[in-house]
Amino acid sequence: MQGACEIPPELKEFVPEFLATTVCRDPVWDDAEFMDPIKSYYATLPTSNVERAIADSDEKRGAARDFAGQGNYSKGNALFHGAVTLLSKELGKTHILTATALCDLAWCLIEQGRFHEADEVATRAFQIYDETYEADDPRTLTALARIIKTSRMLSNWPKVSALCQRAESSMLAAVGTAEQERYDAEAASEAVRTTEGQLEQAEALDDEKLIAMYNQQLIVKRAHEKTTCTHAADAKHDRDRAFTSLLDDLADAYRARGKYRDAMRIGERDVALCTEMYGDQGTQVAQALRGLAETHKARGSLPNAKTCLEKSIAAFEKGGALGHLDYGAAVASIADVISQQGDDAKADKLFVRAIMIMSANTVSTTLREEEQQVPQQDTTAQEEIISVFDARSQRNSDLHPSSPKSPKSPKSPKSERGSQIVSPGESEKPQQRVHPELAQTLNNHAETLLLLGRKKDAREAFRAAMKYATWS
Repeated sequence: MQGACEIPPELKEFVPEFLATTVCRDPVWDDAEFMDPIKSYYATLPTSNVERAIADSDEKRGAARDFAGQGNYSKGNALFHGAVTLLSKELGKTHILTATALCDLAWCLIEQGRFHEADEVATRAFQIYDETYEADDPRTLTALARIIKTSRMLSNWPKVSALCQRAESSMLAAVGTAEQERYDAEAASEAVRTTEGQLEQAEALDDEKLIAMYNQQLIVKRAHEKTTCTHAADAKHDRDRAFTSLLDDLADAYRARGKYRDAMRIGERDVALCTEMYGDQGTQVAQALRGLAETHKARGSLPNAKTCLEKSIAAFEKGGALGHLDYGAAVASIADVISQQGDDAKADKLFVRAIMIMSANTVSTTLREEEQQVPQQDTTAQEEIISVFDARSQRNSDLHPSSPKSPKSPKSPKSERGSQIVSPGESEKPQQRVHPELAQTLNNHAETLLLLGRKKDAREAFRAAMKYATWS
């Protein structure tokens, strides 16, 4: 082929201009064997703005889930926002696909500790689903789980109580729907088997009319069986995924309200379902195990809590989610258990490790100028707590003879053993931090430091904990 040529119209928008000359001079450009598969491929691509928006948003959400699943919430958050914006523009703010993107965004905001924003986003998604689907639909259940968590983290207990009741009734209805779907699938399969038996009898009698009739019936019944069984299997998969999310948040809500029996019942169900779906590894199983461990801790069963946390940490590590926020929370939780069991030196190292992981996922939002004047914290209660734990450290000094004492001369907040208290970096501008789990971890670390005799380090940890505890 001599000279330049025009790019075929159906491919023009897909070929960069700088490649046009090279591609068009290549004789293979006119080779049907080469070009037909390319033309067929591009024929399957979306052509309308709506189709493109759906395809692009699916790509954004998929990439966002991958980033967030590894603890990279900043990239995940940006991609989820992009998907919501794209779908809202092309499909409308109340479209069910927009609600799906909103639900994903709410999850990502929750993982970052941005509970006020997450509550608004999750509520929008739930309202769309609730108006479109039944109460036991998996999408409605997933949005309900998001609101239960945000309401709990915002201490809206009346709302939490009402949502928990609705969740229990919705799950019960979903179980009934699942049983009906399973019954319908089994009935369809039984109808096929019955007709196959009748066909065998007709063939034994060599009755052509009956053979033709049963063959025709089999075509219809097998198609119905395939449709019914596929629907039941897909519905079960979607329902189970929604259940794992809802059970996790429901157990947390019950535990926060002191309903430990309900929390244990829901937590064990969550672990069993996650294990059935994902095996013994993955973030879902790890999160369920960590939740169950927290219930064991609340009930005072430290050995059971430690066993669950060891399994949870192992599952996070097998899944490669070493930067995941919940991995840091699991490490912090087992550090607390080890501290309560008396090994404060080991607990200290684990707390430092946990705080580093959790701090990396902390989101700080700059306050508006009129909100930047933060009232001074009353440290009276803090001083009393330090005094109490100082007395406890004296009583337990014989249990920790090698524990270093706090330095007498004012120095940087480092222990005599050289380890540094890890707290999120300070900014020159006043900022509002949102991370209650990090606050609890810092608080528990401070108590451990006091038992080790490191009072100055404990004060730093207490102060950092109070900053992050003012998230609401």
